[in-house]
Amino acid sequence: MNGYVQTRCPRCGNAAWGHPMQAVPCNSCGQHVPPMATPQGWGQQPGMGAFGAAPGMQAQPQQAQQAWGAPPPVAGQPPGMAGFGTPAPGFAQPPQQAAPQQAGAPKMNVNLPYGIKLPINIGGKHMKLKVIGGVILAIAVAVGGVMFKKAKTPKGSLSYSSVGLTSGKVDADAAYLNLAKDATKWKKDAFLWSVNFQAVRADGTVDVGKGAEVVYTSPSASASHAKSVRNDSVRKYALGGSAIKPAKYGWNDVIDGLEAHPEPTCKIKDVVELLKKQGLTGTKTVRITFDPKFADFYAWRVIGSDPKIDALFGWSDCQPIK
Repeated sequence: MNGYVQTRCPRCGNAAWGHPMQAVPCNSCGQHVPPMATPQGWGQQPGMGAFGAAPGMQAQPQQAQQAWGAPPPVAGQPPGMAGFGTPAPGFAQPPQQAAPQQAGAPKMNVNLPYGIKLPINIGGKHMKLKVIGGVILAIAVAVGGVMFKKAKTPKGSLSYSSVGLTSGKVDADAAYLNLAKDATKWKKDAFLWSVNFQAVRADGTVDVGKGAEVVYTSPSASASHAKSVRNDSVRKYALGGSAIKPAKYGWNDVIDGLEAHPEPTCKIKDVVELLKKQGLTGTKTVRITFDPKFADFYAWRVIGSDPKIDALFGWSDCQPIK
C-alpha cells in the first residue's frame, strides 16, 4: 500500500494518520506514528478484521487502495464519517503539503523623477523604513534635477560664473572687463570695442533681461584682405538671463589701423553715483553705452527718462562733456 490510512496515535490514543513508508506526526500530541508495514483499517482496533469487523465475523474483502495521498474509497466507509473522504469530528486530517514559497518577496517600484525606478521589497519589519527612504530619495533626486537644470549652460554659451560674474546681479564694469579673457582666447590681439547696456541700476548692476551687449574685435583680422578672415573679426557677447552667448561677426570692408582703447578710469559705477543726485534711485534704470563709431570722445553716453537725461561723461574724469 502506498497511501495514508487512518490509525490511532501510540501515545495519546486519538485518531491519527499513518503511512506505510514514513512516520507521520499526530495532529493531537505531535508524537510521530511510525511507518506501518501492515496498516490497520479505518479506526480498527488490534485483532479486529478489516473495516472494524468483530471477532467471529467474516471479514469484508479489502478494497484496492487508491493513488498516493488520495482519500479512502466510499465503499466500506466506517460509521461516523461525514461525506466522501471527509473524516467526522474526532478523526485527524491527513497532513497537507505546504504550498511552495515564491522565489522572492513581492516588490513594488517607486517612480522617481526623470524615469528612474526604485525597487522596494514589500513586507518585513523594515518595510516602513524602506518606504520612507524611497520618498526621501525621490525628493533628493527631484531637487538635484532642478538644480542641475538651472546650472546647465546651453551649448556654445558661457556661464556667468566662468567669467567671474553673478547671474541675476551682473556688475556692469566687471561684465565688459572680465570678457577680455575669453576674447583673447578667441583672438590673441582682441580688445574691447563697444558696450551697450540698456538698463543699468543705481547700484551699478545691469538688468540683462532688457538687453546687454559687449563687443570685442581683432585688429589683425579686421585688416585682412581675405573676407573669410574678416568674417570672424568681431565677437559679440549677448548677456542673457542664464548665460552669455558669443556670436561671430565681421567687417564688410578692410579696416586698417585699429588700436585698442584706453581702459576708462571713470567706471560705470562712478557715473551712476553722480546720477543718484539727479534721481536715479531704487529700481529706476538708465541706458549706458560706448561705441567709437558714434562717439567723438572717450566717454560714457547716458540716456534715460527717469531721471530725464542725455549726457556724456568722460572716461578720464567723469566730467560731463557738453
